Amino acid sequence: MLSRSDAELANRDVVLQRGLALLLDEDAFVDALRRRLSQISVTSARSLYVRYKPRTNCLVAYRIKVGDTELDLYAKAFPGGDLSKLKLIENQRSIKSIVGPGCLRFERESVVVAFFPNDAKLKLLRKIGLSEGRSELLQKVIPDRPDLCGGQVEALSYKPERRFVARVASTSGEGAVVLKLYAGETSIAAYANSRAFNSCGVLRVARPLGAHARYGALGLEWLEGTPLDNLLGHSNSYDVLERVGEALAELHAQQPQGLRRPLAEFELQTLLEIARGLEDIAPREAARVETLAKKIVNCLAQIETPQRPIHGDFYSSQILSADGNISILDFDEAVWGNPMWDLGNFIAHAERKFSSSDDAPSRMLEIKSALLEGYGRAGGPPVSKAALGVFTAASLLKLTHDPFRRREDNWRSQTTAILERAEQLLAANADSPIRIPRSETSLFNRDSRRRTRNGGGASEVLVFDPTSAADDEALPFLRSALDPIEALARLRKRLGGLDHYRGLIELQGIRVTRHRKGRRCVIEYDITLRRRSHVEEQLTLVGKARARGVDERCFNLLVALRQAGFDEQSRDGIAVPEPVTVIPELHMVLQRKVAGTLSGRILSLSRDPWLGRMIAAGIHKLQRAGIVSDRRHTIHDEVGILQRRLATLAATMPQWRLRLDRVMEACLRLGKDLAGRQLRLAHRDFYPEQVIVCGERIYLLDFDLYAAADPALDAGNFIAHITEQSLRQFGDQKALAHHERSILETFAVGSDHATRMAVDAYATLSLVRHICISSSIPQRSRFTEAILGICEQRLGITHGSRPGSLHLIPEVEGINHAHSNH
Repeated sequence: MLSRSDAELANRDVVLQRGLALLLDEDAFVDALRRRLSQISVTSARSLYVRYKPRTNCLVAYRIKVGDTELDLYAKAFPGGDLSKLKLIENQRSIKSIVGPGCLRFERESVVVAFFPNDAKLKLLRKIGLSEGRSELLQKVIPDRPDLCGGQVEALSYKPERRFVARVASTSGEGAVVLKLYAGETSIAAYANSRAFNSCGVLRVARPLGAHARYGALGLEWLEGTPLDNLLGHSNSYDVLERVGEALAELHAQQPQGLRRPLAEFELQTLLEIARGLEDIAPREAARVETLAKKIVNCLAQIETPQRPIHGDFYSSQILSADGNISILDFDEAVWGNPMWDLGNFIAHAERKFSSSDDAPSRMLEIKSALLEGYGRAGGPPVSKAALGVFTAASLLKLTHDPFRRREDNWRSQTTAILERAEQLLAANADSPIRIPRSETSLFNRDSRRRTRNGGGASEVLVFDPTSAADDEALPFLRSALDPIEALARLRKRLGGLDHYRGLIELQGIRVTRHRKGRRCVIEYDITLRRRSHVEEQLTLVGKARARGVDERCFNLLVALRQAGFDEQSRDGIAVPEPVTVIPELHMVLQRKVAGTLSGRILSLSRDPWLGRMIAAGIHKLQRAGIVSDRRHTIHDEVGILQRRLATLAATMPQWRLRLDRVMEACLRLGKDLAGRQLRLAHRDFYPEQVIVCGERIYLLDFDLYAAADPALDAGNFIAHITEQSLRQFGDQKALAHHERSILETFAVGSDHATRMAVDAYATLSLVRHICISSSIPQRSRFTEAILGICEQRLGITHGSRPGSLHLIPEVEGINHAHSNH
C-alpha cells in the first residue's frame, strides 16, 4: 500500500501518476509481477533506490525473491502514451533472466521492467551474465590478468543505468580485483581520478589495473580491511578516526594531474538546484528549504576557498581500516576544491547515521574531535569551526533527498529532521567570524540574482559572471545578455518560432564560461522546455557573442554542415552541434551544448586507435562536404603568422633570438615546399579541445576560423597538439605517438608520400607556434624551451643536420606511457 507521502507525490505528478502509484507501492508491484510471471513464485519485492525526474521519468531499483534466490531488477515509468520511451528498454538486445524474460512492459502504467543483467545504458552488464562474455570483458579491461576469466563475480553495488561494481576473484590466488562498469562518459573521469592519487603514510589507494574507455569499464586493485561503518561508535573508534583524519590530510596534500577544476560557483548553483528539486517531493518544505539554501550559499560565497585535491564524496562507507592503515575508496567525484567539503560531508553523514541515538551529541563531539585531531597532526590546513559548521550544513542539505531516494520508512519526517539539523548548524555558525576572500570581487555576481517570471511562477536565476563581463564597456550588449529578465524575453522570442522549441521556456541559470575583454564572450543558458504534453526537456544553449556583431557566416556553415550529414542520424558518427538561432541585438549565435568528454582526455587515457581514426575521418568528411568558402588561408598566411609571433617572442626572450631566427629560416624553406597545393574546406584551429566524444559519436566544435586551406593543415595541427600534450602531461613527447600514428595513417590512406610529408610539415609549423603559445601561459612556460628543442630537432637544425630536413612521426614500438603513472 502506498504511504501517505508517496500517494501525495503520485497525485501531484499527473504525467507519471499511474507509473508512480505502481513503482512506489511494493505490494502493488509484486502483485503486478506475479500476474505477468504466473509460472514463477515471486515471494517478495523490496525497493532499494529511486531516481525521480518530475514529469519526465522515475526509476526504481528492486530486489525480488524467487524461491530462495534473490534477483535485482529495475522498473522505469515514463509519461503516459509515450510508446517510444516504453520501447527504449524493451527493444534493447536482452538475455534471459532466472524468471524467464529479460524485460517486461506494463502499458497501462507506462512502465518498463528490466531484469538483471539487462540494462538500457549499462549494456556491457549483459556480459556479466554470460561466462564467455564475462571472460571477453575481463580480457579487454585487465589483459594482464588471465586468472580472472574464470573467477567468481560478486556484485557489490548496482545503480541501474548508472554504475555497477563487483569483486572478481582470481582462480590462481593472485588476488581479487574490483570491476566497475559505467554508463556514458563517466568512466573517463573515473579512470583519470583512479590514477590521480598515490598511497603514502597511513593512506592506501587502490591501484588501477586497467580500463577500456569505449567499454566504460575500469579495473582496480582489491583492498582488504574493515569498513569504517562497522567501527563508528565503538569504544576503539577514536584511534581509527584519528588515522582517518591523517589519511585525508595526506590526500589533500598531494598534487595530482588530470583532476577537474570546477569553478566554486558551480557548487553553489548545485545547492540551489538541490533545494529546488526538493520542492517536488516535499512541497510543504519548499519555502523553508529555499531560505536555508540561500543562507548557506551566501555564507559559502564569503569563505576563502583554498584549492586542494578533494575526494568529493568522503564519508564512512568509502573507508576501510586495516593494520593501522586507512584505505580510501571510490574517487569518481574527486576534483580540486575546498578541503572542508570532505570534512563537512563526513560529519554530515555521521550526523545522519546517529541522529536517532540518545547519545548523538556526545558521539558527534567525539567523531569530530578525533577526525580533526588526526587531520591537523598530519599537516592539514587550519580548520575554522564556524566555516566547518557551514560546510556541514551544506552537506546535510545535499542529503535531504536521501530518505526518499533510498526508500526509507517515514522518509518525509526524516527529510524534515535533516533540514532541522542543517538549520541548527547554520544558526550556530553563520554569525561567527568567517574568513573573507582577499579579492573584493565575488566569485559570482550576487547583484544579478533576479526574480524572473517563468510562466505561472517565479524562480531565482543565478548568474555566474566571474570575469565581470557585464561591465565590459566594449561589449555593452553583454549587460542585457546577462540580465535574466531580458535574456529570457529574447530567448522566448527567438526560440518560439522554431518547431523543436515550441513550449514554455523557463530560464534556470546563466554562466559566463569564456570572456576575452573587448572582443568576445561565451555564455551558457540552462533552460527548461515544457511542452503541452507536459513533457519536460532540460538543455543548455551556448551563446557566442562578439564585438564585431553576429557571426552569421559561422552560423550558416553549421546549418550547411548539418544538412550535409553532420547530425545525430549520420551513420559515420561524425556531427557538429545543432545551430539554434541568432540574436542580432546581443551580437550572438546560439547553438545547443553537446554533452560528452573532450577528446584530449580520452586520448591520454586509452590506447584504443578508434578515436584517432574517427578524428581523421572527421577531417576527411569536412573536406568532402562540398561546401565552398570564400575565405582562403594559404601557406604564405601560415608562415606570416609564425614570423610575427616569433619576432615578438625574440624581443622578450633575447637569449633565444639566434635559435628563433634559425627556426624561422627553416620554416620559410619548409613553406616553399608546401606552396601551390590544392585548397579544401578546413577547420583551421583543429585540436583535441575542438572534439567532444559522446559514446560512439564525435562532435566537431568552433568553426570561427574556417577557410579554404591545405588539406593537410588540420591533421598536422591536431597531431602537433597531441605532441605538446604528451610533453606537458607525461614529460615525453612520444607518450601518445600511437594516436598520432593512427590519425596520420587513417588520413593518408590512398594518398601519396607527398601527403604524409605535408601533414608532418604542418605538424612542425604548428609546434613552432606552440613555442609562442606556451611562453604566454604561466602554467606552460616551463615547457617552452623543451618545445623549442623539439622544433629544432624536427627542422634538422641541431646535431649537425641539414636545415630544412624533416623527421616524420616516429614508429611506435613498445610505448605504453599512456597507462604508466606519471
